[in-house]
Amino acid sequence: MDAGTETETETETETETETETVRIVPPKGKTHDWQPARWGGDHAEAFAEVAQEFRQGDKLQFTRNNYRANRLNGATAMVVAIDPHGASVLVEKDDVQRQMLDLRHLAVRHVRPGWARTIHSSQGATCDRVIAHIQSFRANTVDTASAYVAISRARTSAAIYTDSRTSFTKALGLRDGARAAAIDETMGQYDRHTGIELRL
Repeated sequence: MDAGTETETETETETETETETVRIVPPKGKTHDWQPARWGGDHAEAFAEVAQEFRQGDKLQFTRNNYRANRLNGATAMVVAIDPHGASVLVEKDDVQRQMLDLRHLAVRHVRPGWARTIHSSQGATCDRVIAHIQSFRANTVDTASAYVAISRARTSAAIYTDSRTSFTKALGLRDGARAAAIDETMGQYDRHTGIELRL
């Protein structure tokens, strides 16, 4: 089933770069001129809706908080059943609570496939195997703290895939011998206590 192929309303936007104005044109009603630099720009969010196919057994991830429905940004759920004639998906969350998602409503469609997660959103989660894709030139993720968060989610094995092993270790600051020894010792303890296999 396609999640997000039907829309409640289609609102067009036009941008005027000279006046830094965004013109919001709803299908019905009044047109609004908005200047983000003057008000609301730091609280605005923009989303691009894409068609997504879900099947029974798929994992999905919520991408926006919905406190009334007890769904948190970053939480995951398993697709249990799909209504082929409507736009509803029955999911089971990690706390075993089941919810019916009516994807005809825009507020419910903040979901995406949940097989891959960012390092930030994976904090606190665990799984049997971790495959981390970390590019050596990504300054916001290539540090020892982020690399540790990524691999420490694993119960049995972890693998880091990167564009260059040499550049990756240099980006982590491993050229400093003392630091490298400290990390090696930490990983050694990690392996001995957990039995986790780490490959880079």
